Amino acid sequence: MSTASGLFASLLRNPSAAVSKAHHRTSPSLRPVEANPSPLAVAAISRRELLLLAMVLASGAALRIVAVSHSAIEHFDEGVYASNVFFGEPAYAYPGQPYYAPPLLPALSEAFLTGGMIVGLPLNLAALLPGLLAGCATIVALWRFGRTWFGPAVGLSAAALAALSD
Repeated sequence: MSTASGLFASLLRNPSAAVSKAHHRTSPSLRPVEANPSPLAVAAISRRELLLLAMVLASGAALRIVAVSHSAIEHFDEGVYASNVFFGEPAYAYPGQPYYAPPLLPALSEAFLTGGMIVGLPLNLAALLPGLLAGCATIVALWRFGRTWFGPAVGLSAAALAALSD
């Protein structure tokens, strides 16, 4: 019996099974696909990718460190957060600060200023360290988000853009 007549005979007996068998016989690409992996499953991080990320992070950190020497506390709220160390309780001598200040930034500024005074860092550098460290952490965070959502090339591109941004 030829293949066509065998297919026709099985189609008459059980139409759905015959079509399924015919597809499996004729086209292996039409076989049922196993369960898809999680959409958040990401390929393993290669050594090359880690090296490129380290280079991007080092260049971003270097650019930020060079820029710190030309930076100053420019906005009045940054000055208020930095001056909290020098004024006593209550309410840090600036009226209404709890109403407009983010909860973590004044505490970080105070901690870095106090730590900077203990270690002997210049006060302007100690006041700018939270922003410098947050900028470096942003490079890594954008790499991770871009890599997880779109792949390694997008992650490294996002990290490079963040490293080179002002």
